[in-house]
Amino acid sequence: MQLCAEFNMQVCVPSTPAQMFHLLRRQMLRSLRKPLVILTPKSLLRHPLSVSRLEELSANGFQMVIDEIDDVSPSAVTRVVFCSGKVYFDLLKARRESKSQTVAVVRVEQLYPFPTEEYEAVLRKYENAREIIWCQEEPQNQGSWYQIRHRLQSKLEAKHELLYAGRAGAAAPATGIAVLHEQQQKNLVAAALQGVPPEEASRQTRASRPRKLGQVHNDNRSSGTAVAGVGADATLVSWHKKPGDSVARDENLVDLETDKVVLEVPAPVAGVLKEIKLTDGTTVTSGQVWRSSKKARPRYPAPALLPSWPLPAARRRKPRTVSRRSPPPLSRAASSVRPPSAWQRKTG
Repeated sequence: MQLCAEFNMQVCVPSTPAQMFHLLRRQMLRSLRKPLVILTPKSLLRHPLSVSRLEELSANGFQMVIDEIDDVSPSAVTRVVFCSGKVYFDLLKARRESKSQTVAVVRVEQLYPFPTEEYEAVLRKYENAREIIWCQEEPQNQGSWYQIRHRLQSKLEAKHELLYAGRAGAAAPATGIAVLHEQQQKNLVAAALQGVPPEEASRQTRASRPRKLGQVHNDNRSSGTAVAGVGADATLVSWHKKPGDSVARDENLVDLETDKVVLEVPAPVAGVLKEIKLTDGTTVTSGQVWRSSKKARPRYPAPALLPSWPLPAARRRKPRTVSRRSPPPLSRAASSVRPPSAWQRKTG
């Protein structure tokens, strides 16, 4: 998207077989064919909602913007969600389950050149809409949000408010953990449809004092376990132990993930995991305690200390002596050679 300028290429995200067919057909029928970049995931090949009728293949053409497909009254819509790609089907499924009549989901099938006229026509259709949402499943710094934000804003009126629903900015394109990915996907869908604060807001550092949810009991003291070295909130990914399991000191108990790094939280003491306060997928604040454990008692008594005084003479070991061997004798041939005399040196 950063290379798009001066109408040098086309970037499209078809979501149905009919859209893919008409997109390729349009490209072949054009007298001037500019580079065409198609962004589509493999998961849509067998998606139950990504289907087309025969009439859609034989008629019409490529639609750069696809309006709401369900029977939703335009006058009742107060929120319009724009998106592209397979996140549309997640939004459509969640909207149908909630039976909401105040949210319209619109697909933008061509990102560049941006379809300004079609976008403006959708805004005029939903005249009572106040919130205009752009939803994407990519991180905020990697999707198309930064590249089309100004185009979305340019056609809005004073009554409109442009909002973002999606993942926070990240250095990696994906989390790499299926459980965390599913939780983030649910969060961004809820943020787009229901107005729940997006995941980015939940990761900001809280100024208030975090509340304790558990305590670690030792024989000498009681201490809590905090997220050390993290300035923002983290998401609890998975536990490696369950209540009643023995835990060694510095053993990895649970995995946490922030917007920058995945953390392994070790056990501060050896003992038994007594109780788990938070489940997988929960947001953990800095300084919060999410489990409690009890210090384990040794099964056998500790061995007595050895005496510090010298042991008896009978038990002392003799110092090891190192024998100094003399150098090996010369060989017989070498020992029989005599140095030359003065007369031999003079005559020789």
